[in-house]
Amino acid sequence: MTSQLDTDPQAFLGAVISPAVRRVGARRRAEPATLLDNAGHLLRYAVEAGIDVDADTSQRIIQARIEGDSAWNCAEAGRLASAIIKLAALVHPVTAETLRACREQAYTTIRNYRGMACALAVIILPLSMISFVYTGLSNAVTADLAVANQLAVNLHAQLNTSGAPTASTAALNSLPDLQQYAATIRSIRARTKQLAWFVPVEFEFREGPADGKGRLELDPSLSNSVPELVNNLNRLTAAYQNVRSDAKSVQDAASLLYGAISACILPVLYALLGACAYLLRVFSEQVASQTFRPTYAASARFVIAAIGGAIVGLFNNFSIGQGASLSPLAVAFLVGYAADIFFSFLEGSLQNFRKSKAP
Repeated sequence: MTSQLDTDPQAFLGAVISPAVRRVGARRRAEPATLLDNAGHLLRYAVEAGIDVDADTSQRIIQARIEGDSAWNCAEAGRLASAIIKLAALVHPVTAETLRACREQAYTTIRNYRGMACALAVIILPLSMISFVYTGLSNAVTADLAVANQLAVNLHAQLNTSGAPTASTAALNSLPDLQQYAATIRSIRARTKQLAWFVPVEFEFREGPADGKGRLELDPSLSNSVPELVNNLNRLTAAYQNVRSDAKSVQDAASLLYGAISACILPVLYALLGACAYLLRVFSEQVASQTFRPTYAASARFVIAAIGGAIVGLFNNFSIGQGASLSPLAVAFLVGYAADIFFSFLEGSLQNFRKSKAP
């Protein structure tokens, strides 16, 4: 069974083209109405904000709102357009679009920014705390290792002397150092075990060749006798070699993991947090002034912040003049907050590179 559309080409074209023509005509008819609606929003804002609008401009817009589309078909349409233009200039930079955005999209925008800031904080705070604790423990272990190494060298040099008077003097001078040596070894072992909690690998700690709980302690009945001091020193040194080896192993494993977090992950997160802080500040100012307008530039800013944070992680520190410097994480936050700092840094680095290459 055939229809008229199958046999009549003109009917077919009319059926296809007519809906499109109706839609175009509807849009054209809607444009003046939309323009009048925008003018009504601007006039209401001017009244609420106390902006002085002359009576003729206000009257033309109010009358056109009452008449509707027919206001554009009379001889006064040009003057109506001039009145709308004059009103728009008075309330600039506020527009009907920004008024609608502040009324309809502000809550969704602040909710999105707030959710992003909370999500970043949930990730950044634990990682930053863990990185801070790891850095403190690792630095303390490194300092104790330096002290223990120096004490071991000094004690072996003092106690390996010959002659009774010299040996007696060495024994008196070596006992406090030997006590400090034992205490330092115990401190290294305790901090190493604490540091091992931050490494997802189980370590088996070795105490030394001697058995018993006092292997890292001096003998309670220790006297100033050189042979006894030498025996205790040799026992502690044998245990210290294992303690030092375990400390280095844990430090290497922890530095590999948290070094990657501190250099690659945290700068990007801090840069994103800085971008979020900047957008929140700008958003609050725009809402207060009724000039908020959703834009894709916000997404671009997050992309720039992520790239800048990743690049910042490649550097150790940044000098800001007069001997002051900032940590990479602080610079990453600033890069996200103010993208021009990132581009200024890149341009400055390029200039320095060109100067170094100049003959």
